[in-house]
Amino acid sequence: MDIACPRYLPYDPTPTIRVIHTFWNMLLRVFERRLPSGAGHCIALRSKLFWESRGFDPSLKFDDIELVRRLSKGGRFGYVGTNVLVSDRRYREQGVLRTFLLHLLMAFAFALGKFEWANKVTYEFGDHVH
Repeated sequence: MDIACPRYLPYDPTPTIRVIHTFWNMLLRVFERRLPSGAGHCIALRSKLFWESRGFDPSLKFDDIELVRRLSKGGRFGYVGTNVLVSDRRYREQGVLRTFLLHLLMAFAFALGKFEWANKVTYEFGDHVH
C-alpha cells in the first residue's frame, strides 16, 4: 500500500452525527477500490509517490480528495485500522441536514471526477471559533 487513510470519527458527537459518520465510513469502505477517498487532515503516503506527482492541485477547494484519487491508481490505496478524531463543528454550526446534504452533493461530484464543481459550493475552511 502506497497511500492510506484512517477511519474518521467525530469527537464527542450527538447520536445523529455518529450515525452520519458511520454511514460515510461505511460508504468509503464499500467504494475503497473504485473511488478511494480521504480527508486532508490525515493522509499517509510514501514520500516518493508524492514527490514524483504534481502534488496538491491549488486550484481545487478539495485538493486532498483529488490527490488521493489520482495517486491511488493501480490499487495503491487502502484504509488502515486506525481511528482519527475529527470535529463535528460544521454539523453543529450549519445544521446536520444541510451539512449532510452538502457532503452528499459533493460526494456525487467527486464520484464523477468533477472536483472543480465543488469549487462553486460555499464551503469555508479555517477561521472558525472553537
